[in-house]
Amino acid sequence: MDRAVLPAGGAPPRTGHAGERIAGIEDVTPLAAGSHVLVRDGEPGRAAGLLPEERPTPLDDDVLARLRA
Repeated sequence: MDRAVLPAGGAPPRTGHAGERIAGIEDVTPLAAGSHVLVRDGEPGRAAGLLPEERPTPLDDDVLARLRA
């Protein structure tokens, strides 16, 4: 599903790194509340199962070299 990504104020997204990386913004308050209840009730494994998969951001070798320096 294509979604328009607008910063606060409704201005068009700026070009550059952030504009290239942001794929969408959504309210995850219900997910956070549900996860909190599971952790509080002693079920952290079930809470972790609700979380989205983390994927590394692809970086060029020169960027990685600077980060590792």
